[in-house]
Amino acid sequence: MIDLLTTGTSGNFVEAFIATHTYFVDTQTLMTRLMERYYDGEELVVIEVFRKWIGTYVEDFSEEPLMFFNMFISDLRSKGSDILANELKEYLTRQQGLERLREEARARQGDEGSIIDRTSILDRVPGINHKTFSPYEIAMQLTLVERELFVQIPLRYNFLKPAKTH
Repeated sequence: MIDLLTTGTSGNFVEAFIATHTYFVDTQTLMTRLMERYYDGEELVVIEVFRKWIGTYVEDFSEEPLMFFNMFISDLRSKGSDILANELKEYLTRQQGLERLREEARARQGDEGSIIDRTSILDRVPGINHKTFSPYEIAMQLTLVERELFVQIPLRYNFLKPAKTH
């Protein structure tokens, strides 16, 4: 799987792999394998995988995996790749800051109740009504308006798995 991940596979394979890796390998093991591939000469592809991973699932870079990743960054610097190491570290720091802001926003929304706005779309968006727009057009506009809600649903959320009851 790591070979496929680091051979410049096209499409959404990297994103899908990162989203589902916890089902078959722990984060630190994946990092180890990626770092091995980096030292085996797949530098650019591995760095791109790390960028996508950080950009999509920055929460994976916490505690032990973060310490491990920081050792990789230090090793890059010791081998003369300061620019690359600094770029990765700055990107990680920026994404962690954004994640903290998102968590704070979710906490505030939790304090105010549900994040779902239950008012009618026809009341929330001026100029949209069932007489001037087709249902298709209203559905398209609704999707655009509700985009922020949709992007908050984590890809790792299993919609098919029933909730545990105790």
